[in-house]
Amino acid sequence: MPFLGQGVNCGFEDCRLLSELLDNESIRNEVLFENFYKKRKPDIAAIAEMSFQNYDEMRLRNRTQNFTVFYNIERELMNLYPKKYVPKYILISYMHYPYSFIQKIGKLQEALINNIYSRAMFDNIINWKIARKLVEEYFGCANDIYRSLGQEYS
Repeated sequence: MPFLGQGVNCGFEDCRLLSELLDNESIRNEVLFENFYKKRKPDIAAIAEMSFQNYDEMRLRNRTQNFTVFYNIERELMNLYPKKYVPKYILISYMHYPYSFIQKIGKLQEALINNIYSRAMFDNIINWKIARKLVEEYFGCANDIYRSLGQEYS
């Protein structure tokens, strides 16, 4: 279920990784392809799963009222916390992070929005002070994920 040209992008990433591995002259051919497979498998599995999720979202969920509320919460989080909350769509489309990383961040984002949404349904209003605390709570974990990539999620 390709989306946003990610099939082509995956091909380019394959070429980049294979080129990096080929630059390492000490690697034999048998080991080269084994290393290539080990490095690419988590990201290919992640983009495959995310593509099916995207298909379901576009086919079913975007027609519901909940989707609109979730989308509006996400937009507000992006506006309030531009360095802490970068939507999965932007991470996939405009940034260069491994798909497996984006998938982990996307799961944190979904849990955060579900938490904010469920509190709003209970209180009949979104409490942005509580939402701020939740952003800090959820994306304190994201820092560990970013650090594992040698990045900082600030």
